[in-house]
Amino acid sequence: MESGTATVRGVPADYSSSWNTLVAAMECGNSTAAKTNAPDILACMRAVDVAKIKDYNEHNRLSWAPVFDNLTSNYLARADRLSSTPANPKIARVPILGGSNANEGRLYSVSVTNATSFVRGLFPTATDADINALLATYPGYSSEFRQLAALYTDFIFQCPARLVALETAQVGIPSYRYYYNASFANTQIFDDAGVYHASEIGVVLGTYPKNGSTPFQRQLSTYLGKVWTDFAKDPYSGGRPPWPTVPTAMAELGGGVRAEDGPNAKGDLVDVLTQAQTDAVDSGCAKFQAIYDFLGH
Repeated sequence: MESGTATVRGVPADYSSSWNTLVAAMECGNSTAAKTNAPDILACMRAVDVAKIKDYNEHNRLSWAPVFDNLTSNYLARADRLSSTPANPKIARVPILGGSNANEGRLYSVSVTNATSFVRGLFPTATDADINALLATYPGYSSEFRQLAALYTDFIFQCPARLVALETAQVGIPSYRYYYNASFANTQIFDDAGVYHASEIGVVLGTYPKNGSTPFQRQLSTYLGKVWTDFAKDPYSGGRPPWPTVPTAMAELGGGVRAEDGPNAKGDLVDVLTQAQTDAVDSGCAKFQAIYDFLGH
């Protein structure tokens, strides 16, 4: 499971709210009309320039949540996991391999023009004072872009991934957690992208751009591809990742190499982090636990 989990995502009060907002913004109708004139609404929306829709959606951070119908998407995923037993499994009791990237949130904060609006998109009921207090827990960043990205990384990706890994292990299911921490010049899609959301996919699957690739990038891709496929084939014995299960350890993958380090940069393919190192990576998670507890039950 790459880049977090949907286990602790909130359920919107109205699944159609973002669609209705977008329809109105594109001057294709309103929420009432959308219910009665769907064909006309769709025809109008299909005629709108896609760049206009993309721009509005990104800058207003519209949320497009999955529909939790308890068939294709589990409404009580976390509660079912926590109460799963061999006699009453509730979930598939199979080993899991999951984790997150070091800078997941940079893909989402790169276009931000208003920090307060960005954070309120995550916490709709937060006051300005709440938002300022939360941002104060992320000091020392060289830019607002990086600060907001760190907050987003923790809340949306890293801390939920941690929660699922720990709670899977808690109910007796083998759980392996990773922390992907490498970036390369040929996959940087904007300035200072770092280890952004989805940047690991090409490396894992071997589909990264071959032009401009580095020896270490190729080595890391071969290594991760084998770890992933071996686990898929046999997660119980021969295909187990070469690091201990949660909560004993977490593995850093990629050695902290960065695009700006140059084509000859290399690091450890895998480094088993100590508990203190793992706690440092997860240092922002405690503040969000009450929210996850509320969303997950």
